[in-house]
Amino acid sequence: ENVSISFNFTLKNPLPTEAEIHITFPAGYREIEYATVHRQYGLSGTLDLQLGDSLGAAKVLRMIYNADAITPAGTHVQIIISGIKNRFFSSRSQNFHVETFLKAGLDRIDKSGPLVVPGSGSTGSQTYGVVVDRDSVQIFDATNPGRAFEAASIAGEGSVTQGVSALDVGGDNLYFVAGGKLMRFNLESPEITHVLLYASAQVMGGFVSIEWDEREQRLIGLALLDGEMIMSLIDQNMGNVSALSSQATLPGCGSCECSPSQGVSAIDSEGGLFYMSSQLTLLTVRTDDGRLERTTPIVQGDGGFTGFASLEFDGLGLPGDHEPLGLIGMAMLGDQVELVQVDAMTGALTRFAQIFDEEFSGNIVGGVSSLTPGNRHYVALAHSKLLYIDLSTRVVSYFTPSADDVNSVGGSSWSFVEISRFLPPVAVDDTGDTSTDSITYRDAPLNVDDLDISILGLETPVRPGDVNNYFSVRVEGMDVALNNSIAISTSSECLEGDWVLGGEPVTIKSSQSDVVSFSLTFDEPSQFFFCYSRDDNFNNAFRRLNWGAGQTNDYFETTVASFSVSNVPLPVGTPVSIQFAGALKAGDVVKLILDDDTINPADLCSFAPLYPGSQPITLVAIDSLQIREYELGAVTEISADVLLTPSNGEPLRMCYRPAGGSAFTLMSSHGSSIQGSVVSMQGVGQGGSSQCSTAD
Repeated sequence: ENVSISFNFTLKNPLPTEAEIHITFPAGYREIEYATVHRQYGLSGTLDLQLGDSLGAAKVLRMIYNADAITPAGTHVQIIISGIKNRFFSSRSQNFHVETFLKAGLDRIDKSGPLVVPGSGSTGSQTYGVVVDRDSVQIFDATNPGRAFEAASIAGEGSVTQGVSALDVGGDNLYFVAGGKLMRFNLESPEITHVLLYASAQVMGGFVSIEWDEREQRLIGLALLDGEMIMSLIDQNMGNVSALSSQATLPGCGSCECSPSQGVSAIDSEGGLFYMSSQLTLLTVRTDDGRLERTTPIVQGDGGFTGFASLEFDGLGLPGDHEPLGLIGMAMLGDQVELVQVDAMTGALTRFAQIFDEEFSGNIVGGVSSLTPGNRHYVALAHSKLLYIDLSTRVVSYFTPSADDVNSVGGSSWSFVEISRFLPPVAVDDTGDTSTDSITYRDAPLNVDDLDISILGLETPVRPGDVNNYFSVRVEGMDVALNNSIAISTSSECLEGDWVLGGEPVTIKSSQSDVVSFSLTFDEPSQFFFCYSRDDNFNNAFRRLNWGAGQTNDYFETTVASFSVSNVPLPVGTPVSIQFAGALKAGDVVKLILDDDTINPADLCSFAPLYPGSQPITLVAIDSLQIREYELGAVTEISADVLLTPSNGEPLRMCYRPAGGSAFTLMSSHGSSIQGSVVSMQGVGQGGSSQCSTAD
C-alpha cells in the first residue's frame, strides 16, 4: 500500500544554498521514482526529487536542494515523503540512511547512522505466523490471524509433507519438505529456494520429522533410508541426507502403534535431546550421534492414551511469569484432548489445559503446532480453528475465520504452522555522524549482482589434483577495486567459518581487472560459491557473487574426477577413447553404467547395471608421464579404450570410486555439470570388451 514516511534529522554541518540530500531506502520499498515531498520543516529552499543509483537491492532517492540562504548547523529538519509503496514483507526491521552532499552529489557533508524502521504486526505485535495452505506460503499477524496474504507460491513443487517443518529464527529461514525437495523460505526477502534431497547410496523414502538444532546451527530429523528410520543430518544447502552416526538407526517395532508419528517431535537443543512419540511410547534420541537414549511408555489415565497430536519443548519459560515447562504436548486421552507436561523419564503426564472433552468435542490436526516467541502461547490447529493456549493463564482462545473471507487464516488444509518474531536490522559498521542511537547487529549478506563485477574463465567442473586443486579466474569490471577481496564458500551466506579449505579470502591486486588463483582441497563432489567483499556501501562484509558472462551462475560444481570423450554421441561397436583426469591414483575404480531413467540419479552408481560390453576399470599404476603439473598442484590424466555393445541407444554415465573407498559417485563430463554427465550413445555394430591404459 502507499505510505508516507517522515525523516527527522539534525544538521551537524551547515547546508549550502545548493546541495543534495540522499535517502537510501532498504529493499522492498517500491515506486520510489514517483515519490513527492508532502511537507518539509527546517529548510527554507525547494527540493526536487530524482531516483539515484541502486546499491544492491537498496535504492537512493536524491533531493536536489536550492535556497537563498545557508541552513546553519544544529537545524532540526523534517521531510515527509509520500507516494511510496510500503515493504511487502520482511522478518527484519529495516535501516534507512540520510546523507547530505555539496552540489552534484559527490562531496559528502554529513551521513546519518542507521535509522531503524521497526517491524510490527497490524496490532503492534512483534510476532507473525507462517503456514503452507495447499500450494501457497501464507503469512499472518500472530495476534490477529483474521486475514493472511500469500508470500510465495509453491505450485508445481509437489505435495508438502504434513507436519514436517523447522524454523531457524536467527537465520531468517523456514524449512519444509515438498515433492522430494527441501524447501527453504527466506523470511527477510521473502523468497523460496529448494534443493533435491538425496542420500548417496541409500534409497530416500522421506521424512517423519525435522527440527532446527539452535545450539549446533544445523537441520536434523528422522528420515526413512533404505526402509529404516535413521536420525539424520540434512545439508540445507546441498540437500544431502546422512546418518548422524552408525548408531543412529531406530530399532524396528513391526507395527504402526509403536512407530513414530508423522510430524510429532520436539528438540531440546541445549540438552542435546530429540523427542518423538508413537501411539504408545515417547522416544528420546541424542542429537550428537542419533542414538536412541530411551523408550518410555506413557502412563495412561482413566480414559486411556492414544498418542500425542503434537509436541513442543519450552526450555526458557517466560521470565517473571512462569518457569520452563520442558516437554509439553497435545495428548489424546480417550474423549478428551489436553495440553500436558510430559516427564520424559517416567512417562507421567501432568494435565495443563483442557482443549476438548465429551461435551465440547473436536479433533486436533496432527503435527501442526508451534510455540510463540517468548514461549507465551502454544499454538495448534483444530478443524478450521487456530488455537492459542496461554501458558501463563492456561486460557484457550479460538480464532475462526468468517465464511465469506477467502483470505482468512485457519484451515484444515494446513501442512504446518510456525510462529516467529520480527528481528532487528542487519549490522551497519559505518555509523558516520548521527543524532540517533547507533545499532549493531550481526551482518548478513546483501546481493551485489547489480555491481559491474564479472568472474570469467572458470572451467567446470573444478577437479582436485594429486596435491591440491589449482584454478584461476579473471575478476573484471568497473566496480573491481584495489584491496577488494574474493573467497570461496560452502554456503551462499558467505559467513566466516564457511570458507572452503584453500578458498580463504584473496586480495584483489589491481583495479578493474585481476587474475586470482585458488588451491582447494575436497574429497567429494560439492557445490561452492564465490563471495566478494568491498568497503564502500558494503562495510567489508562478504556477499555471494554470481559468476560467468552475464552473472548467470550462482554456484560452481566440483568433481573428484572427470572424463572427456573424443566424440559425442559416443559410438558403440567401434573402439573409442575416454580420457579421465583428476586426483587419480593406483587402486581407483571407474565403471560405465546404463542410465535408462528408471533409477533416482542419487542411486545410479549403486544400483544401475554396467553398460553392456564394459567391465569396471581399475587403475593399476600411475606413471610420471600421466601427471600434468601446475604451479599449485598436479592433475593425473589417463586414457582408456572401450568397445561397447549397443543397448537401444540408452545413455551412459561414469562412476568413480577412490582407492579404499566404499561407494561410487557420479563423474562429470569435462566442461559440464555433474548432472550433465550423460553421454548419448549411437549404434554402429557389435562389440564386447574394455581395456585400461595404465603404466607398469
